[in-house]
Amino acid sequence: MKNAFIGLNVLLFIGVGILFYWHFHPSANTQHSPGYYTRRDSAILNTSGFKIAYVNLDSLEANYAFFRRSSAAFNKKQATMEAELTGDDRALQMEEARLQQKASTMTQAEGEAAQKEVIQRQQQLQIKEQNMRQELLNEQAIFQDNLQRRLDRFLNKYNADRKFAYILSYSKGLNVMLYKDSTFDITKDVVAGLNADSTNAPKR
Repeated sequence: MKNAFIGLNVLLFIGVGILFYWHFHPSANTQHSPGYYTRRDSAILNTSGFKIAYVNLDSLEANYAFFRRSSAAFNKKQATMEAELTGDDRALQMEEARLQQKASTMTQAEGEAAQKEVIQRQQQLQIKEQNMRQELLNEQAIFQDNLQRRLDRFLNKYNADRKFAYILSYSKGLNVMLYKDSTFDITKDVVAGLNADSTNAPKR
C-alpha cells in the first residue's frame, strides 16, 4: 500500500514537468502587463532570427507559491490516507489472529462464517484503497490542468512582445538540453509573474 501512494506522489512531479514541454505562437492582440519583467538582458531583445527561452523547473517548483501549496496539500492528504489504510490493515490482521486463536473452539459453521467475514473485510479494504488511489489521481489531474492553464495564460501574455519561437524547460531530472545560455533563462520573470498573478488565476 505504501509503495502505491509513493508512486502517485512521484507521478505528480513527473506530470508537472511534462506540462512545460509545449510550444506556442506569440499573439499580436495580447496586451503586455507592465511589472512582470524587471530584468532581462538586452541580448534577448536584440537577437535576430529564431529565438528560444527556457524555464528552470527546479527553481519554479521551489519558488512558485501555488505549486508549493498544492504539493504540501497533496502530500498531507496522501499521508492521511496512508495512515488510515495502515490502521485498517492492522485491525484486520489483529482480527485474523484472534479468530485463529479461537478456531479450536469453533464449530465448522462458526469457522466458515468467521472466514467469510474476514474475506469480506479484505475485499472492502481493497476497494477502499482503490477508491483512495483514484481520488489522488483525480486530484493530480485537476492540479495539472489548473497549472497548465495558469502557465498558458501567463506565457502567452509574457511572450506578446518577446517573440520567442519556443519556451523550453530545464531540470536536472528531466534534462533535454545539452547546452543552455543563461542569458535566455526567463525563470525569474515567470516565477515573479505567476506569483503576482496568483490571486486572479483561472479557476476550475
